[in-house]
Amino acid sequence: MSYQEDVRIWIEKAKELIQSDKETLDDGRTPAEVAEQYLERALRYEPTHQEALLLLVEMYIHSARGTLISKRLNRLVRDYPEEVSPYRAVLAFMRASGKLEMAVYYFQTMLETASEKAKPVIHLCLAELFASQQDQVGLQAECQKLSTYAPIDPIVQGLLMLEYNDANGIFQLAEKID
Repeated sequence: MSYQEDVRIWIEKAKELIQSDKETLDDGRTPAEVAEQYLERALRYEPTHQEALLLLVEMYIHSARGTLISKRLNRLVRDYPEEVSPYRAVLAFMRASGKLEMAVYYFQTMLETASEKAKPVIHLCLAELFASQQDQVGLQAECQKLSTYAPIDPIVQGLLMLEYNDANGIFQLAEKID
């Protein structure tokens, strides 16, 4: 069995435990505790695995350990600046914690030093933040910047364009993904 298969199995087990209605397992540990261990194991093998990161962010938020996940995500962004998943996990964390203004500042600051490969991901994160804030001008500006790059997440990008009724943008996006 490959390590990718192991990672997939650990994430599946973690999801099952997260959804479990048991308060404790037979060994006395909580399902959340064991799920976190599975996710940590998966992330040791694939530090930027998006699903594992997002599940871990969710668990940390629900257990009031935002500071810990914040440090970890910042380290991942620093160590893997070309990967999409750390940025998406930071976005999920900051949106869930309600720190939208701080998140906008964080991503705008990151743009100043980001590589060309990371910039479209950061623009996508900013577009989502502006949509969350119902800032149509900011959303439209970020979507226009995104349109100069190859699509990153076409479904999300299309939905963001629907937020401000940009049919032409959606058609242009569709042409890029054909």
